[in-house]
Amino acid sequence: MSLEPVLAECLGLAVRGRVRAALRLAEQAAPTADRAPSTAPVDGAVSGPDDAGSTRLMARLAAVRASAHFVAADYDAAAEQGERALQLSRLPGADDPLTRTVAVSARLLASAGTLWAGADPDADDRLAAELLELAPWVAARPLDTRRYAGLMLIEALFQNGRVPEAERCLRQVLPEDAALDGASRPAGAPTDDAGPRIPSIPLLPVRVLFYAGRTGEAEEAVTLALTRPELREDPLWSRVGIALLALCAAARGERARARALAHRVSAAFPRPRGYLDSAARSFAGHALAIVGDLAGAAHELRAGGGARLQRFIIVDRALAIEVLVREALGRDDRRAAAGWARLLLDLEGHPVVTEVALRVYAHLDLADGEPESALRRSEAAAARARVTGILRHAAEADLLRSRTLVALGRRAEATRGLQEAVASAGSRGDESGRRDAARQLRALGRRSVPPRGSGWDGLTPREREVAVLVAQGLDNRTIGDAVFLSPRSVGAMVPRILTAFDAPRRAALAPALASVVGDAGLPGPVPALTPRQREVVDLVARGRTNVEIGAALGISPRTVERHVSAAMAASGARSRTALARLAASGVTDADVVSRPA
Repeated sequence: MSLEPVLAECLGLAVRGRVRAALRLAEQAAPTADRAPSTAPVDGAVSGPDDAGSTRLMARLAAVRASAHFVAADYDAAAEQGERALQLSRLPGADDPLTRTVAVSARLLASAGTLWAGADPDADDRLAAELLELAPWVAARPLDTRRYAGLMLIEALFQNGRVPEAERCLRQVLPEDAALDGASRPAGAPTDDAGPRIPSIPLLPVRVLFYAGRTGEAEEAVTLALTRPELREDPLWSRVGIALLALCAAARGERARARALAHRVSAAFPRPRGYLDSAARSFAGHALAIVGDLAGAAHELRAGGGARLQRFIIVDRALAIEVLVREALGRDDRRAAAGWARLLLDLEGHPVVTEVALRVYAHLDLADGEPESALRRSEAAAARARVTGILRHAAEADLLRSRTLVALGRRAEATRGLQEAVASAGSRGDESGRRDAARQLRALGRRSVPPRGSGWDGLTPREREVAVLVAQGLDNRTIGDAVFLSPRSVGAMVPRILTAFDAPRRAALAPALASVVGDAGLPGPVPALTPRQREVVDLVARGRTNVEIGAALGISPRTVERHVSAAMAASGARSRTALARLAASGVTDADVVSRPA
């Protein structure tokens, strides 16, 4: 019988939380030699083909055991089995690509749950590089092999904060499961989709996309994942999916929905026991933190992680500490905040923890009235997050940096940073981040600029009203009278509207809104135009100036002006913008007549 289906089943049981069943199956699959102390010791040599095969099997089973212990939140046992798998895979004759993949993945995954005392600080970097070299080999395997070996490889990278690398391998190794834009099946990979259905795989892209800062895509991915049969049929993982949906809803600014989903997760996991239960409560807690409910977030995180957050993996532990520090500072409890921050000392040496710790200490610096130190730390945290590709963390550090700049009196610099944060969050679909940055801007007496080309989504309801009236060719005073605003307020909105629709000037807005505005309040169709007038009006509709139109048509700007005036007089349009709107909505070839002889 092929070994791969057995290992895939072991892993499938483990990720479903059935750790004991996974370990029992692993023991049943192990040959008698696996239990004989004289066979293939970790520090010994492999004497022949049978020994090599036995050692490969032992290494792969140790890797699956490590994964099972990791899911059970027994991180020390996971580390022991992960190291055993790695050492066995290094023996001569037992270092085939599959064994290396699962063994290296298990050892790197163990690093997400525990720190290795006295270990080589660069060891994890070398293991990650080895996995990236093995990924093309895994991508060309049959689907059952790709699903269990690929899952271990991608999880190992992701859980250690290597988000860009995890996304690259997800696209390469599991394109049929990735649900990522642009993913394609690797060359040479089998085309059938028969194979083990592991419920954690559909949620892989959700977590990768979310922490890569692409919230909109993450929400689409989790919505799709929850329709997959392997999730619908698995109560544990479907609840994890709901927790991720709460996280996405919070980031999208859907506060009531995020809270409702987070409370569903809390009720589903009243007493977390393993990694999955704790991870779900962690997602729910961070969803509440994003929507501003720090007290609720603190409750979820303490319930999910335990008194010292020991049930969380290292990165989740650090992120939980950050929320708990912020919650304590919000209550002016500096002592509690410092107590939580001290837990970071136990996690020193992990690259993602270093970045999170910089943000935590920056919060404490601000509370202690030391904005210079807070600025240095927040800038360092943002730089580190960008290097690791965790753009959501970078955005959080940028907002913290802006707060420190305000505290230092550098308001203009803070404003520029916040304007950039609004645009960046909007382009990623991070509505919560956009709102946070916009809120800080309003506190400075400034308005955010919508992302260029964002259209209606980048405008407030009142700005949308004004946009329609601008597209109809009305002036600021007339618009103000219609919507009960001063001409000055209307004038302040117009640049934002033009930016949202990427229009260089007011006249160019009409074509952009032609399908939305309709003909209400506009003069009738332009009557007969000469061919030259039609050319001029078409260029007016594109937002060109008289000088630009003249250069394009080889006539003087004064002649252009006469053509524009004639077209406006014939149509009754009161402005160039109204004329452009007419051109965009109905001037046809039938309206064009030849100039009389």
